Amino acid sequence: QQFLLNLLQGGHTMIPLLFSFLLSPTAINALTLHKLSSEVANSTGAVCLDGSPPAVYFDPASDPKSNTSWVIFFRGGGWCYDEDDCADRSLTDLGSTNQLDSELTYGGPLDSDSSNPFAGFNRVLFWYCDGASFSGDLATPVSAKGHTMYFRGHRILDQLFNFLATDFGFSQATDVLLTGCSAGGLATFMHADYISSKLLPPSVSRFKALPLSGFFLMHDTIYGKQLYSKQMKHVFKMQNCTHNVNENCINSSITGEEWRFIH
Repeated sequence: QQFLLNLLQGGHTMIPLLFSFLLSPTAINALTLHKLSSEVANSTGAVCLDGSPPAVYFDPASDPKSNTSWVIFFRGGGWCYDEDDCADRSLTDLGSTNQLDSELTYGGPLDSDSSNPFAGFNRVLFWYCDGASFSGDLATPVSAKGHTMYFRGHRILDQLFNFLATDFGFSQATDVLLTGCSAGGLATFMHADYISSKLLPPSVSRFKALPLSGFFLMHDTIYGKQLYSKQMKHVFKMQNCTHNVNENCINSSITGEEWRFIH
């Protein structure tokens, strides 16, 4: 517990961890579903794979001393590696918000148990419905297997932070912990600098990033095939991720190798 408290007190903005919290909750204090309005989602193009509006699960600070403290969690769920795979995914809750439950309990940094040092914070889960760790931005819809899909993860990222500011008090935040697991851990790695420089209100004095199990090794399969690298290269191109990962990394990369910064 003391280690976690030190996250917000230490001098390192990015604190990469290669292990995961136990994500089953130990106390029941549910987060409530809130969807971005269809009007905002459609006017900004910030929509899930199937065109439904993105969503957050939110529970306000339970500790009066933490009213301006926030923990924001990117949900994981892998990726969709090609157009057909994304079409299948768009029919599930990893590509749509149409069938989400009204409440959600979650463990790890979002656990409401007193053993979690962030339990009294404003707790937020960003629902993952774009298939590329909030990094895609393709203007034109894509069709596959009879379904129309939208690759708009980065627009979702922008609009969900704006949603928090306009509707939930995030505009007064002072302390923010950004975290996520698996594909959400990767999102934490990829977007922490962008969020820090573009999406936080001026009131924030401390911002830390805690990726959980978000580092993926690029190695051959047990059959000696280079599968993962080929899949992520296609994801990067398919979802038009070039301008939505770290700009300094892109500018310093070898032409044609920019895709490496999405995995």
